[in-house]
Amino acid sequence: NKFNNNQFAHPYHGSLYFNAGRANGYNFWESIPWAFGGSLMWELFGEVWAPSPNDLANTTLGGITLGEMLFRFSSLTLDNEATGSDRVVREVGAGLMNPIRGFNRLIRGETGRISETPPDWRPSRIQASMDVGYRRFSSSASLDDPSALDQTFVQFSVFYGRQLADVGDKPFSAFQVFGRVASRTGNTNALQELRVRGTLAAKPLAEGSSSRLA
Repeated sequence: NKFNNNQFAHPYHGSLYFNAGRANGYNFWESIPWAFGGSLMWELFGEVWAPSPNDLANTTLGGITLGEMLFRFSSLTLDNEATGSDRVVREVGAGLMNPIRGFNRLIRGETGRISETPPDWRPSRIQASMDVGYRRFSSSASLDDPSALDQTFVQFSVFYGRQLADVGDKPFSAFQVFGRVASRTGNTNALQELRVRGTLAAKPLAEGSSSRLA
């Protein structure tokens, strides 16, 4: 399969299976079988080719990672106390990020219902940055190399939660997202990098009297 198929399409489809659990009240750990079961069902009964262990791993593990990230970002977007156009924009935005959750909210009538926003929908801290730049690839040291490739790019990063203080809380209470999109030159793809790294659990080995997590 192509790189984008294995490394993006499979994890995204796995995130839909995972969020079928999350959107129906299951926690992080309880939603993992949804990603594995959905992927296994497709590999065994949805394709004409022999089941692929590689696809099963990418769909399950990538789906868990991408799925929890999208669930938390959609939670950050939603506000059950919002009304009017603000509510519409929030519901549509969250639905685009997490279609399974958006569908569930729609059929349950939650998209327009006023209620308290759960406190765990908001991280303890969030920080984001974006860089826009230009770069030139060349196999030689000459600046006027006719075979050199020119690219403009946008690079972004998001730090969700406090990266030290929250690592011992629920899974993905702290995670990081890195991505880069660049103009297409030659055989390169527009999406050049997308990495998500989340914490599952942590245990302090020692704590000094003057140490402080921020």
